[in-house]
Amino acid sequence: MRCFSLGFSMLLLFGTVAGAQKAPPRSGSRSLPAETVRRYDQLHASLQPSVRNWVDEQARTALQRHEIDLSQLRSNVLQHFPTLNAGGSATGFVDPMALVQMVVMESYKQTTTDMENYALQVEFFNKLKQAIRVQMDGIHQELAAEGTRPKTAICATAYCRSLSSQLTNLNATSAGSLHPLHLQAPANPTYQNLQSLQANLENQLDSVGDDAQLANTQLQDAMQMQQQTMSVLSNMLKSLNDTEEAIIRNLK
Repeated sequence: MRCFSLGFSMLLLFGTVAGAQKAPPRSGSRSLPAETVRRYDQLHASLQPSVRNWVDEQARTALQRHEIDLSQLRSNVLQHFPTLNAGGSATGFVDPMALVQMVVMESYKQTTTDMENYALQVEFFNKLKQAIRVQMDGIHQELAAEGTRPKTAICATAYCRSLSSQLTNLNATSAGSLHPLHLQAPANPTYQNLQSLQANLENQLDSVGDDAQLANTQLQDAMQMQQQTMSVLSNMLKSLNDTEEAIIRNLK
């Protein structure tokens, strides 16, 4: 009875996937209802540690390959849990596909977490680029107003007097970046200092732009992988529903 109940729990778990597909997309992606994820988390936590670790490892491998191969996953299940070949239930499952379903669900969870992290990175880098551009605009205005003053002349405007502290704040803002900024300016910068700083900021902007592009590419890949797992889950649900209907028809 334990095995049947667990298999039935999986049916209930994935029974909400179809409804999730009809929900309005969020940020161009689809997501499962919180209740579905909660039920999966409970089921995942109830697994034996060795089985749970195997499920997590299989999910990571699938994500690294950017492919959910159900046939390969089923083969992996039967190879790792040979008792299932004889209908055994050492893992608490009768149908090997129940473990396959858990791997797919875990892949969904992992890729959703990745997607959220990459989205935060994209947002972070975009804000950092904007902060750099603000400083570049400020320096550009000061250099445009330089006139005939020599390059070694000190810039004594309010902006130049606050430049050192502004750069300190900019450095702090970039602390979470792959390449944190380490910009500095004298307390009394010259126009030559401003020119050097402007060139440095342009280089930093390019670097941050590259990081932002990488994060955006990773976000797109994660979104595609999430869509793939959702599609696989939907197909599994259809298969389960078809099987259930066939059983009901045969019992009439």
